[in-house]
Amino acid sequence: MDQSKLNEKDQAEGLRMQFSSEENSFNDEEKQIEIDKNQSKKIDILNLPKRQEVHRNTPTRTVLKLNKTLMRFILVTIIILVMLVAGVILN
Repeated sequence: MDQSKLNEKDQAEGLRMQFSSEENSFNDEEKQIEIDKNQSKKIDILNLPKRQEVHRNTPTRTVLKLNKTLMRFILVTIIILVMLVAGVILN
């Protein structure tokens, strides 16, 4: 019985030591991450590029303006095509 109690005590002590070492390494990792975040937030305000240079290469959207006349033409063309296709299929 004394041997089993001694083994349990040794196992518990080993687990405590392992847990404390992992906890210390976790705290070190947290500190390193916090230091990295603080360093990445530092921006040199005096050396920023001009706004024109920053926005020069932004992609522009293609805008297609359709007036009423063109819309009517497209609509009538589609209706005629549908009628032709329906006429060919039904005959």
